[in-house]
Amino acid sequence: MLETIKIKNFVLAKDISLDLGRGLNVFTGETGAGKTLIINAIRFCLGEDLDKELIIRNTEKRPIVQLIFSNNGKELICERTISEAGKSRTLIDGLFVPLKNYREICSKLISIHGQGNTEELFSSKTQLQFFDYFFKDELLEIIENVKTLRSRYIKLGREIFDIEAQKRERVKEIDFLKFQIREIEEAQLKENEEETLKEERELLTNAQRIIEALNSISLILSGRDSENGGLIHEIETALNIMKDIRTYSFNLENIGRAFSESHSILKDVSKEIRTEVQKLINRYDEKRLDEIVERINTLNNLKRKYGETIEKVLEAKNESEKRLNNLLSYESSCDELKKELNIVTEELTENLVKLSSKRESLKEIFERKIEKELGELSLNKAKFVVNFKREEGEENSFSRIKIGDKNFKLFETGLERIEFLISTNPGQPLLPLASIVSGGELSRIMLAIKTILREVDETPTLIFDEIDEGIGGKVGDKVGEKLHQIAESKQVICITHLSQIASKGDHHFIIWKETEMDDTSINIRKVQGKDRIIEISRMIGGDYQSEASLAHAEEILRNKP
Repeated sequence: MLETIKIKNFVLAKDISLDLGRGLNVFTGETGAGKTLIINAIRFCLGEDLDKELIIRNTEKRPIVQLIFSNNGKELICERTISEAGKSRTLIDGLFVPLKNYREICSKLISIHGQGNTEELFSSKTQLQFFDYFFKDELLEIIENVKTLRSRYIKLGREIFDIEAQKRERVKEIDFLKFQIREIEEAQLKENEEETLKEERELLTNAQRIIEALNSISLILSGRDSENGGLIHEIETALNIMKDIRTYSFNLENIGRAFSESHSILKDVSKEIRTEVQKLINRYDEKRLDEIVERINTLNNLKRKYGETIEKVLEAKNESEKRLNNLLSYESSCDELKKELNIVTEELTENLVKLSSKRESLKEIFERKIEKELGELSLNKAKFVVNFKREEGEENSFSRIKIGDKNFKLFETGLERIEFLISTNPGQPLLPLASIVSGGELSRIMLAIKTILREVDETPTLIFDEIDEGIGGKVGDKVGEKLHQIAESKQVICITHLSQIASKGDHHFIIWKETEMDDTSINIRKVQGKDRIIEISRMIGGDYQSEASLAHAEEILRNKP
């Protein structure tokens, strides 16, 4: 619960520290005394966006508001201030917390209701939250299933759409990749093939020149005939001459041996030359040369397209195969996604139908409870109806689903939108809450809803800001009793101008405005005993300090619940 409110430099609230109690805490004061300012300070501290003109009047001193809670025996301090740079700073237990997280934490601690936020009551989303929250034991699990399945349903739908939307481009790329791979595969590339082909091309291109050169060398070595012998014949002659003298010395023997070796080598060389000439003569084929040139052109064309070397061409083929496999996997992946979507759709549909049926079966309980509470708030002729409706899903929207033969818009919490309808007097038609112009009736409807929600609402502190506007007399007394009833299980803070409500409070605080010199500020203090009697008397009206008025006020307080 909220134990302490501390406000500094918040417009006219210069330095206020207020300790609250359990049960019903009522705030009263003259019109314009500053009751709304206190609520605005609390709203500010809870993280609400307020007009800076409502917050800062004295630019030299920045506003600081602290709300101190007791939470399961532990103290929790929520603080908000405005920095010198005009930026909001939010802290919990002295540690900085981002505003979004801060708001989430505070929203679980306090809930504020009043004439200023009745539009919330008109919202279909809020009304559905009220309904679902009241029946959370019956509905929460199904709603969570719907949220999870809806998220998956929409995600799968988008993924399938994206895959199919890109299908035409993907088919073009698949065809192109297949062509590339086929072109490289049909070339049947081999390692070092290019070097071997170039060597063979050079040999065949220059075959005639090589043959002529080798024949010339052969002529030199062997001569044209036996009479005109070549170099080999001359060496043979020299070798024969050496036979007669080589035995005379060691050096002459070596010279003779060299002639013998040279003769043998040259004979072998001459034989190799003749063999090579014959091979070239046999090998030379213009058709083969054309084939080699064509093959080299093919390799050059592949290198021009796919890489500077044959190795890079083969690497390009591998990359194309990987990309092709990925693209082809999209097709099978899309089939798998469609299968999964069918399963999710079936399960989601089952949960949606179950949720709709469950809500429909529970609505009468909700209607009767609200009517009962309205009756206790002097609206005993009111007729309250919960109207569920569905919206047609937009074409090509991912958040729509087919139920039966119709497509409906799929919300995070199911198919239904909700509308609270009410007729406050016999003979009047059922109308949406937004059609009600009476502030007093709206206040009582909100109070009725909050009364039944207290059974399931885990928010420990409720603030009602002038919820009694537009009511008085017996109705005011009924509202006071209802607030006190809620305060049996919640801490309730109520800003009121009705003595009937103020007298029901477990703790009573008065707010007043004080002017000293040129400075105005507001103050708050808790009143008890005689001071409280005087304040209740003032609220009743008339000569509030008369004995009769004070006695009346004392009697009211004596008879409070």
